[in-house]
Amino acid sequence: MRANTHSMEHLVIQRQLRWIGHAIRMQSNRLPRRILYSELQHGQRAPGGQKKRFSDHVKAILKKCLIPPDHLETLASDREAWKDVCQEGLTAFGISYDQEAETRRARRHTITSTPASGPRCHICGRICASEFGLRSHLRSHRPSASYATASSSFIDGQQQAVYGVGGRSSLSTDNVVRSHVLSEFQR
Repeated sequence: MRANTHSMEHLVIQRQLRWIGHAIRMQSNRLPRRILYSELQHGQRAPGGQKKRFSDHVKAILKKCLIPPDHLETLASDREAWKDVCQEGLTAFGISYDQEAETRRARRHTITSTPASGPRCHICGRICASEFGLRSHLRSHRPSASYATASSSFIDGQQQAVYGVGGRSSLSTDNVVRSHVLSEFQR
């Protein structure tokens, strides 16, 4: 519960529990209650179709909130008692959600074993798992992209200025551009 807010899943489950309690307290002839307890009278679900019924989803919610599904009707029949049960269940859900999130975070941030061999960065000595990883790592050593970088190279025996802005490189044979870029780089 960072910044005194609950997770989106917490808020959705809270609304669903409220609606379930409301539907259970309805008269038995009302359509939402009839749908809550209904099943198909004829036929069956299409293959590859719906995997879960709403009642299966309700049971999963109750399990997450540590509310016994066997006593659902008796608990939900009293509005105040249901409100308290939902609040306790959501508190239990929040605690388990935070613990699972912390476990996932710890798993992401654990230091994995570094590869014993592989391409090594010539600047800091870091060993990367692949050539692609080394190229990605070398970008962290680049100067800021807010100004132009320049260097010169020989292509086909002719000196060319290679310059880039924002990390993109291009070749220029224009002497004016080359001299301007090189003079900017030397400042």
